[in-house]
Amino acid sequence: MVAALSLMAARIVIISVNLHSIIIIGKCSLVKEAVRMFGRLTAMPFVRLDAGKDLELAVAELLAATEYPEIARWIQFPRGLLLFLLVPGDAGSGAVYVYDRCDGIWYWVDFQDQNYGGYSLAELDVLLNRCCFLRLVEDPRCLRRSGWFIAPGQLPQAVVGHC
Repeated sequence: MVAALSLMAARIVIISVNLHSIIIIGKCSLVKEAVRMFGRLTAMPFVRLDAGKDLELAVAELLAATEYPEIARWIQFPRGLLLFLLVPGDAGSGAVYVYDRCDGIWYWVDFQDQNYGGYSLAELDVLLNRCCFLRLVEDPRCLRRSGWFIAPGQLPQAVVGHC
């Protein structure tokens, strides 16, 4: 299927669309192939702490375990905390960590999307704003109870079981 859609404000032209990729030509005539983002979510327990540990100490322990990256985003809820960590100087190296404040467990969150080098802040914004990922961060116990499928434009979908 071929589309010739011009977005006047940004001067972006979508040349072709299929189920796996979108080829975009922008102002600088650079061609970029969009990779399917996210997909099946894997939440691996990464660091276990004493439940109820002071939040700053829990963050310090995660930073020590991850070789002191830069904290690019910090979003906290009464039961959960999301940290997006970046290697300094590498804008595409971001990793998502969720802390279950009730159980004292840091989860490393990864997706089966072939994005092996990490994520950028723009990709994190898609995860937060278009995938409703913060619904899982609000109750991180959901991460250990079920498999999840995450995709832009959809609510997180439980693959097995329910929270």
